[in-house]
Amino acid sequence: NNRFFMEYQPQYEAGNKRLRGFEALIRLVGEDGKRISPAEFIPVAEKSDLILDIDHYVLHSVFKDFAKVAEKSAGKFVVCVNISAKHISEECFAKDLADLMADYHFPANSLEIEITEYCMVSSMDMTVKNIEKVVYFATYLITDAKSEEIEKTLTDLEAQTDAARQAIKLRYE
Repeated sequence: NNRFFMEYQPQYEAGNKRLRGFEALIRLVGEDGKRISPAEFIPVAEKSDLILDIDHYVLHSVFKDFAKVAEKSAGKFVVCVNISAKHISEECFAKDLADLMADYHFPANSLEIEITEYCMVSSMDMTVKNIEKVVYFATYLITDAKSEEIEKTLTDLEAQTDAARQAIKLRYE
């Protein structure tokens, strides 16, 4: 009973209002057929390994749904995907992501990753290592984590990375 499904919210450039891509949003329908808010099911999933399954579902869906469009866009099309900090702190995350992108022929310059905040600090070493790996094959890496170590890592990586190939964007709310 696959009650999860994807919706894609368009994102436009502010200046010229050109479509720049989409943000991938996972949705859930309850047994009664009514939608369950992500504000309800994501925090529950983040407290278990279910969040890893959700991340996998989202990545597979995005790469399947947008690989051809992204490939033809020559870097002018981006899909933003939220990845849990719990997932990015897994040792195999960066390799698995790169392998999945290769399987779907999804171009790296069309992927924007936003790391959710939960669990960021409890697995800091592996999170930083994966960020250092992912930064070389994702167009944007966004975090709303309020961590000095993450901020320093991203700032250092930004200084070392070819801006034409990579950009890092920090967002603090």
